[in-house]
Order: sequence, then structure tokens, then C-alpha cells
Amino acid sequence: MKRGRPSFEPTQEQRNLVTALAGMMPHEDIGSLIVRTDSKGVRRGINRETLVKYFAEELASGKARIDAICIQGLVQKMQAADLGALCFYAKTRMGWREKPLEHRAVDGEGNDVAPAPITIVLSRDEASL
Repeated sequence: MKRGRPSFEPTQEQRNLVTALAGMMPHEDIGSLIVRTDSKGVRRGINRETLVKYFAEELASGKARIDAICIQGLVQKMQAADLGALCFYAKTRMGWREKPLEHRAVDGEGNDVAPAPITIVLSRDEASL
């Protein structure tokens, strides 16, 4: 009879979880979310060594896969002319930025002039009192 810890067999659900978290969380934290039952029936996360041993492919390619999903979603939004997605791309990838508008008053020849004062007149309609 074989003694010691039972062999670990990752499930597809666990593989999907590791793929989603790889590159975004420390391995120890990911391992704590991959639950296995020990020989005493206690459920606990796996250690870093077990994570690396059984999930090497997911850890190696997980971040790239998640990045690809994000980029695909962004491209779909941009193709649908989503203004937020277009602005995000222009700012983060093309170096564009927003500049505050300059408010200037100019005459007919384009010369700067002092802005005209605004007068606000408040009156009370005595009939409505």
C-alpha cells in the first residue's frame, strides 16, 4: 500500500483559474486558491512547488492569454466606433492627450481683446408675490 500524500490531479476548472490569475498574482496566492483535500480530510491550498509542477503551462502562458482576450475586446469596441475605446487607445498607444481649451476673446482681425463683462440683472415680478 502506498503511503504519504495522495497524488494531485488538477481539474480543468483549476487550470482555467490558474490561467486567469497567472501574471497578476504571486504564485503563493494562486496556490492558496487551488484546494485539495489532504490525508486527514482537511481542505487546503497547494504549495508553490506543486503549483509550478502541475500548472507550468498555465503559469507560462496565462498572462499572454488574458492580455489577448483584453486586446480582442478592445479591438471589437473600437471597430464598433466606441468612443471610450477609441480615446483609450489614442491616449495609451498613440501618445495623444487632452489639452485644456484656451478661452480667448479676439476682435475681427484676430487680435486679443479683453473679454466683455457679463451683466446679470435679477428682477422680481411683484405680481407673483
